[in-house]
Amino acid sequence: MTTPARARPVHRPQRARRALVNRPARVLAVAAALVAGAAVPVVTGATAGGVPAPSQWPSSSALAPTIETWTNAIRFAGPDREQTALALVLGLRGAGDYPFDTPDPSSGGAPTLGAADDWWGVGSCPRSIIVVAGDVPADSLAAAALSDPSDRSTEPYLRRSASADPLFDPVGGFNRVDTESAPIIVTRSARAGATGLGTAARLAARDLRSGGCTLARQAIIVGGTAAVPAGVDAELVGLGYDEVFRVGGADRYATAAAVAAALGTGTATTTATPCDDPAVDDGAARMGFYGNAAIEWRTSAAQCRVLRRTVVLADGITGADALAAGWWTSFWQVPVLLHDGSEQLPAATVAALSTLGVDHVVVLGGPARIPVTVADQAGDLTGGTVERLAGSDRYATSVEMARRLGGWWPTGRADEYSGSLVCLAASSGNGPGARGWPDALAAGPWCAAAGGAASRATGPLRALGPLTGEAPGVVSGAVPAHDAVPVLLVPAGATTLPASVADLLSSAFEPTDSFCSSVQAPSGCTKPGFVVAAGGPAVLPAAVIAAAARHVAGGTPADGTVIPGALIEPFHTALDLSPVYASAAAPDHVCVARGGYADARWLAVLGAPSAPAVVTAADAMLAGRYVRDADGVTRSRGVGAPLCTAFDAGTRPTVRARAVGIAGRTGPEQTFAISASDRLRLTAPVTDDGPDSASGTSSSTDDSAGGTTTQTYVTVAPTAAAVSRGSAIAIASAAITFTITRGTDGPSATGIDRYTAAITIDTPSGTITATSSGEALLVGGVWRLRGRVVITGGTWNLTAGSGGFTADLDPGATTDPGDDTISWRLDAVAD
Repeated sequence: MTTPARARPVHRPQRARRALVNRPARVLAVAAALVAGAAVPVVTGATAGGVPAPSQWPSSSALAPTIETWTNAIRFAGPDREQTALALVLGLRGAGDYPFDTPDPSSGGAPTLGAADDWWGVGSCPRSIIVVAGDVPADSLAAAALSDPSDRSTEPYLRRSASADPLFDPVGGFNRVDTESAPIIVTRSARAGATGLGTAARLAARDLRSGGCTLARQAIIVGGTAAVPAGVDAELVGLGYDEVFRVGGADRYATAAAVAAALGTGTATTTATPCDDPAVDDGAARMGFYGNAAIEWRTSAAQCRVLRRTVVLADGITGADALAAGWWTSFWQVPVLLHDGSEQLPAATVAALSTLGVDHVVVLGGPARIPVTVADQAGDLTGGTVERLAGSDRYATSVEMARRLGGWWPTGRADEYSGSLVCLAASSGNGPGARGWPDALAAGPWCAAAGGAASRATGPLRALGPLTGEAPGVVSGAVPAHDAVPVLLVPAGATTLPASVADLLSSAFEPTDSFCSSVQAPSGCTKPGFVVAAGGPAVLPAAVIAAAARHVAGGTPADGTVIPGALIEPFHTALDLSPVYASAAAPDHVCVARGGYADARWLAVLGAPSAPAVVTAADAMLAGRYVRDADGVTRSRGVGAPLCTAFDAGTRPTVRARAVGIAGRTGPEQTFAISASDRLRLTAPVTDDGPDSASGTSSSTDDSAGGTTTQTYVTVAPTAAAVSRGSAIAIASAAITFTITRGTDGPSATGIDRYTAAITIDTPSGTITATSSGEALLVGGVWRLRGRVVITGGTWNLTAGSGGFTADLDPGATTDPGDDTISWRLDAVAD
């Protein structure tokens, strides 16, 4: 007799996505420390391919989970299989879009990992975890089926191995386990000498129990004590888990049979049940849910039927096919039984097939894996139908699963795959030398949880490539056209996709269709898909992920792989450099002239290295700065126009600036010392009427054919004072000579008017000499000169530095330069 399940906690809605940068700092609760008695410091996270990991993620010699991104792909990885599983756990609860919609890796400055979650992920907090050994796939092949991404299963019925309250939850007793979105956590094996959880596994378990999530109260260990150490049960209780369950048998076949018994096979049916959405060639492809072990079986794009009371029979020696099935065996909680490669089924598998109520057996892999006689034996034992699902190799078999279980049949219409997600994992070899399998194993439940029928998760709110397109925009957060997020396998270490996988993606995301991009985004265009890769570069080289990302965008190159270069001559200023520079009124700005940034979506300003939060960021791409200037005029198509980020430095003594690419890759940082002891400024503009000398074209015109104007003003005892390194003094005289050089207009772009200037300031304490260059606009009849100033020398206390310069030249009512007036100002910070 079974014990009824406890009341299930109310399912919480998915957390809202975070706002973009420039948002006020969030009020953050202090989360429980990830190490007992110690807070986790905010440190700069590990970097993969130039993409900073979220700054609260552990970054040390022991732990370094990372993310890496392309415009339409993300990689969750770590230096080893345990840390890749940790990265996937952190991705599971990610509720933001970093690094796709913000250059800030710090979740707004969150102080701990537990208080941070602004990276892209599924946005889910599970109620339980599944722990497996990471040395061989033996016991873990059946583990993925335990996870329940839809939160609609009857829940597995398991034997308790440890308890926080043995009186209420006795050890040895049975209970149902709420496995909603339960992730697979990979730990070191007892066979490798482990006596407890590995460092990465321990952090993952703690984070989901009392860190970034607090709902996980149950834990399932899959495998005996020869696989997952005996001490892990009590260790999980020590981490705060109320109940721990261990499911295992004498060998992998008995373990799989025990998992199958815990899951059950739901209810029988005598008639063919149609799918809720029987055709995938008529628009969106949705997955229904019919209860445990009931799958949707699609033999073509227009045919689908429900197979109730289904079990999977897979090869238990290599495990390759079963690993790629985790996304659908978890979604429908289909038990996976194993075969040992002989001509007879193992005894444990025979017993399971004989005692479970089974109407359908899905055989994974060809006859070389599961002989025909063995498949027939499974049919005879169950009295059910046998369906074989196989390709020419494990990679083609993963493609067949995507088609038959997820509806990823070619339809000739890319819009039927608009925004759809796919997972990528590596698998090669057999036995102890097999590579990639733990990543594929952990990816299964994760990718099922990312499916539309599970959480309605979507790809991140990302900018449409290419970076410098004429119509910059973003991929909206609409529900993907296909609910299923299949796991596709590639050979470990391969730099190209298997032909079967490439064919699946290219036939789904038909390249000849109209895809939304920053070049053009017509109404009804297909949104690019999104790739989630599980595993590090050793098993999934960047080239193979980029190839998949290219396919899901209809053949568009996978932008975002270029790391932006250093900003060219950036400068800090307190002056407002509009209208030449895209800027806003603020106490501080970091500015870059035209052409001073490339391959950059954002110009980001950060605080001190110990506080990695982005203070502010200007989105050059979405603001159209590669297309037109701040005044709406196109002057340098494809080249970044003058740009500033506006912010309030407050009491910060320094700030840093860097370019950040379309997919989060960061360029070199440059630091500005901006305390009062490092600054030079004028208290007011220097104004003067009538130049002391003038030559060239009249200042009252802006001839499209060119021309230059040069003027000199020497101002004695201006009202402005100079403040340098905290010392203020009256200015005795100030001289400026400038030249405005008009640009030549072309058929597709307006010419750029530029200026250069030489400046001398005399004070009783010494002199300041400087040069300035930048651009000029004739706006409302007044020349606006805006640009960078460089302190070149002098005899006062600041003889080298750079900053901002503004000048307004009013040509007066006539063409005679004698009625011109000027008002100019500068500031600088020391080099």
